[in-house]
Amino acid sequence: MPTCKVFCHCYSHQHQVGGQKDTYKHVDALNDLGYEAYIVHDRPGFRLTWFDNATRVIDWRTAARLMNCERDYVVLPEDLGARILEYRGRKIIFNKSLWRGFSSLENCQDRDPYRHPDVLAVLAMSEHNARHLRLAYPQVAVIRVVPHIDTAVFGFKPWVGRRRQIAFVPKCRQSVEALRRIVASRAAVGLNEASDVSWLPLTNMGEGALAQTLQESLVVVFFSAEEGLGRVALEAMACGCVVVGFRNGSLQEILPSAALFEWGDLAGVTQLIEDAVSRRPEAPRRFEELARLGQERARPYAPHAHRASVEAAWRAILRLETLAARP
Repeated sequence: MPTCKVFCHCYSHQHQVGGQKDTYKHVDALNDLGYEAYIVHDRPGFRLTWFDNATRVIDWRTAARLMNCERDYVVLPEDLGARILEYRGRKIIFNKSLWRGFSSLENCQDRDPYRHPDVLAVLAMSEHNARHLRLAYPQVAVIRVVPHIDTAVFGFKPWVGRRRQIAFVPKCRQSVEALRRIVASRAAVGLNEASDVSWLPLTNMGEGALAQTLQESLVVVFFSAEEGLGRVALEAMACGCVVVGFRNGSLQEILPSAALFEWGDLAGVTQLIEDAVSRRPEAPRRFEELARLGQERARPYAPHAHRASVEAAWRAILRLETLAARP
């Protein structure tokens, strides 16, 4: 049984940010594994409520009373930048977004936390992130953990019989709007069958509403280029939705090749969407197969796989500490 406590920093807002959910799930896994782990908010009594959870939550004043700085760990998000070094305890950086993490280090070269001896290890959410962090900081241990995709909530539904609906993540808005305009303009002159298709942004939805939308949509457009991994993309694939995106960064780890397009290839994405909404009899079979392939790609992020990756990560962290303590 681990004797250390783990305190995981989490911001006190209700914006539906996947990284916040990742931190909660990480703490849940640690407690399941026998650690004493906490989410720490700066506001007493605060808890994320946009997804169901019974996660152990405290505030920083309580954490200060419980923490033994010589023994316990504090897990901090990458976008704190140099402020990471202001926190007490043995520090682990939880890097969920390579781009956000690096941009937060602007103008703080003399206080780069990744090069500071107080930072013992870095957790990374994707192989893409881990590879680039190791390239930038070869002296620090970078350990991969996988996100938790709750397949009890984001359960698979057959692709056939869904609403004539395209959902989209409202990032890279200009690319999304250009795609919508192309599809609509072609529909207006009878070049596709998309005139009755609705487009729905995936914003301001609780977990249940998001899952239902993903289970009802034919396609999710996910054009974001600067993702740690792409939680919504994984949740959509677990639901049996076809997710389309650009061949960029960590998305290449999860999306089937048939759903990946070169950056800016809106013509290719348009063709896929037009095929998906076509009433031709051969369309359902092709997209059922693509949906099943997406579900398989999401399977390595199921709860048991997430728990196993957290267990392996913390075994590695504790082993690093043991080796460092040897004379």
